Amino acid sequence: MKNLWRFRDCRPTESYNEGTVFGLGKTTLVPIYTPGHSKDHYCLYEPNEGILFSFDYDLTLFPWYGLRESSIPEFKKSVERLKALSPKMVVSSHRGIVTGDIATEFDRFCRRIDARGEKILSLLDTGKTIEQLVELAPIYGSFPYMEPLFRFWEAEIIGKHLKQLETDGRVKRHGNLYIKS
Repeated sequence: MKNLWRFRDCRPTESYNEGTVFGLGKTTLVPIYTPGHSKDHYCLYEPNEGILFSFDYDLTLFPWYGLRESSIPEFKKSVERLKALSPKMVVSSHRGIVTGDIATEFDRFCRRIDARGEKILSLLDTGKTIEQLVELAPIYGSFPYMEPLFRFWEAEIIGKHLKQLETDGRVKRHGNLYIKS
């Protein structure tokens, strides 16, 4: 990714955390630590108006936790934390502005994660390796462009689900093969 998108290393000049409050005139933004998507993900909340800038907790059809550092349990915990704010409006990076039944939207977002786990589980009747599951593309469906990158993310997301299913006692691992318990 670094080369593909021409990212470069840089040193941070300042930082913030949950104790930081950004005062911008009449507007106040409070950082909310939301790991899961990435280890250092934050959302911003404007408490006076109830506006949540959720960034990658975007309430789309595609919750994303494909980085090596991503975590399904942390992702879900962060979603619950955001939901508990009871925001009146969510401004996301990928879906835009959401003002409808936001609590239900957060619930749907998390159910999509669970549905992925169930889909992967359904593919394990005869046992499969992560590589075989990637070929079936249960997450992305296909790899129409940037194939190496999407295959990498597919494998990362599948691996996280398999780890969770194994922790839950629903999958057993035999070498590189994953089998339903």
